[in-house]
This record gives sequence, structure tokens and C-alpha cells, in this order.
Amino acid sequence: HLSIADIAVVVTLSQQKEKEYCATIQHYLDTHLNSHAYVTGMEALKGLVPPPPFDIQNDPSMQGAVNSIFLTAISAVVPELAHTLGQVAEKSKVLKNGDYQCKEAMPLFAQLKASGSLPQGINSPVQVAQAIMKHIPEDNQVIDSIVVNGPGFILCKVKPSYLEHHVNLLMNSSEDGKDPKLPLPKSITSKKETVVVDFSSPNIAKEMHVGHLRSTIIGEAVCRILEYTGADVKRVNHVGDWGTQFGMLITFLKESFPTFGSTGGADVDIG
Repeated sequence: HLSIADIAVVVTLSQQKEKEYCATIQHYLDTHLNSHAYVTGMEALKGLVPPPPFDIQNDPSMQGAVNSIFLTAISAVVPELAHTLGQVAEKSKVLKNGDYQCKEAMPLFAQLKASGSLPQGINSPVQVAQAIMKHIPEDNQVIDSIVVNGPGFILCKVKPSYLEHHVNLLMNSSEDGKDPKLPLPKSITSKKETVVVDFSSPNIAKEMHVGHLRSTIIGEAVCRILEYTGADVKRVNHVGDWGTQFGMLITFLKESFPTFGSTGGADVDIG
């Protein structure tokens, strides 16, 4: 009989190609590798239907799209290990380094080295990362600005065209008007929250400048996104504190026109 534990041990030991085992372990390994159950199982494994490819055009998951690009590239470099991988891309912790990163080059190098199956010309995690990067087509729809950093981190940025496509898809505002409007997840639409957004907020006792325009546009964009998700948005525009400005004006009047209070200010020109 071949147990799950036997399968795990046999598969692991059989991948260590350069290691020599004692007679007892080698006999155990050979017995199971040639068993009817193991041979039949390995043949059946080849016939399993692979999971469907990620639908970059219609699936709005950015994480899934980036992951599919890296996973496809890794499969081209190390096809024998790609099926053991799941999520290979994650958001970058430092935004200046990029939007997403892939750290699989280091553990892949360790596995390949341990099993004695390093591809020709690859002698470090950095070279594994470079090989993965070379298998990402420049005309892919999702990422660009791909670089290798440090001991083997692959950094990238999401293409603006990819973001534009999916925003248009969600908002039903494509140029031809044919894109369907995708339903939002129930986890979002079921939360009827009230959200207060304080934005723009110019101090009307001072001159306005371009910074107020920037805040107004960003604030309104945030409000519309929240409204799209079903939130009850309260727009707040705090126009500023006049205290300092009027205090300065009163001080100026007292110092420059000490009789202002008694004369009523008829003779005062503050223009």
C-alpha cells in the first residue's frame, strides 16, 4: 500500500538527484517508484486538466493579473517546479520600488541547487530572476518597468493602459460603449456606510492657488468612487478659520487709527 506519507517522502527523495542514500532507503525508494500505484498515479497526473488561464481582459483582480504574468514566466524557466507554486507576486512594501514584487527567485534557486537541476548558465538567485524577467513579454498587457533588485527581487509597475481598461469596464465608459458594467461584490454593496469626506477647504480670507484645485479634483474623485460602492457620502468643505486674519485687521486699526471707535470710521481708508 502507498500512503500519503509515502508519496510525500518518495517524491521528495526522488528529486534529490545528486544525493546517495544507504541501501535501506534506496531499496524503499526503488520499491515505491516502481510500484503499480505510484506509476499509475504519475501517469494519471499527466492527464489532469490544468486550471484555466487567468482572464486578464475581464477579471478585475490586479493581484491575479500580475501573478499570472509572473507564474507564466516562471513556468517557462522551471516547468518542473511551477506546479508547486501558488501566489508568486505581492504588493511592494515601498511604493518607490514599484507596485508589485516577486521573490520566488531565491527559493527556486535553493530548490534547483539542492536537487542538482540548475539550468545551464544559472549560478545565483539573481540569474534566476533575470531568466524569469526575460520570459515576460514587453507587450504584455499588465506590467512594465520590470527590474531585478537586491539578491533576486523582481520589481514592476502596473501599466496605466491596464488600469484604464478596467476602470472603463467597471464604469461602462469605454469609447465604443459596449463594455458591460460589472456587478460589485456583495461584500462591498452590502455595507451601507456613511462616509464624510473633507476636501478642497480653501481659506477664503487668503488667495486661492493651484493646490486648492488639486485637492478639489482628488476629493471629488474619492467621493464618486465611494458613491459607486454604495456609500452615503457627505461632502464637507471647511472654508478656513478667519481668526488670525481678523485679529491682524483689528490690531492694524487700533495701531493706525486709535480714534476709529469714537469717530465711527468715516475717515478711515483701509483699502
